Amino acid sequence: ATGAGAQVYTERMQKLEERHKEGMGVLLSDLSGYLASVAVPPTLLPTTAGVIMRRGPGVGSNGGSGSCGGGGCGGRDGPTKKETRFQMRVLGVTTAADVAEVAAKQFSLIGDEVTDMNDVVLVLRPRSNSAAAEAETEADGRVAGGVSDADAAVMRLMAVGGEASSGAPPTYGAATDSGDGKGSGKGAAGGTPTITVALDCPTPLFKLVPDGRLDGGAWELALEGNFAVKSDAQMCFSLEFVKGAEPAQQCDYYQCKTCAIKWVCSRCASTCHAGHEVVPFQMDHTPTWACCYCAKKKAKTGCKLCQRS
Repeated sequence: ATGAGAQVYTERMQKLEERHKEGMGVLLSDLSGYLASVAVPPTLLPTTAGVIMRRGPGVGSNGGSGSCGGGGCGGRDGPTKKETRFQMRVLGVTTAADVAEVAAKQFSLIGDEVTDMNDVVLVLRPRSNSAAAEAETEADGRVAGGVSDADAAVMRLMAVGGEASSGAPPTYGAATDSGDGKGSGKGAAGGTPTITVALDCPTPLFKLVPDGRLDGGAWELALEGNFAVKSDAQMCFSLEFVKGAEPAQQCDYYQCKTCAIKWVCSRCASTCHAGHEVVPFQMDHTPTWACCYCAKKKAKTGCKLCQRS
């Protein structure tokens, strides 16, 4: 009797376990269905994308290849172009104008101010298409690979190489935006096309890319074109020198081997001597007079910054 009772107990336990598994299966199936019905669509999930805002050569109020703010150049090796890189949160409603607004705030973090972006467009470039540019940047010994985690930490003025345009990528603007983002033509490697977006285009970026969602790991956002910043409107250090100023004024001085002169202030080095062989001469110098030999020898150098505007 005892053996028969144990067998019955075992059979009942097996049936209970089977019913338990069956019930859990139904419950999990119903839960999966419910979660699928209430889950946020992928097109609404935000992403973090790397953004670069760059200005090409020969841009600025004085026609130089960039400018230096404050008492020294952004790059101690000589004239630089203007560029900033940062990361930003891209939502399903983010537009090109939103990206431009964040970029302008990044410039303000380094004490500059964007005054004109009328000729700037936003380029959505697949990472595979920008690999060549990244490799070129890395070969030059500069920061490569995109961005860092902190917005303020990556703000900098740095020298960068230009980038050739490939093909005729689709362009979206206030009047020509098709809204589907598919466009025509292929990228450099025959894959996803590069997309150019006017800053006044009202269509969210998510709707301009394939699949309806911009993946920050697959796309680079680049604000490119002729933009102006407050530091463009600058003058030679010799015009700003104030004897006995507190605190004492400092200036980075360069030597222009092309013009065979030393004691060239950083601003003249980046503007008047753009394209010349310029090397650091005296960094963080505290002059006792309005010193800049570019202005002093204007007849030879053709100084562009030694007249007050």
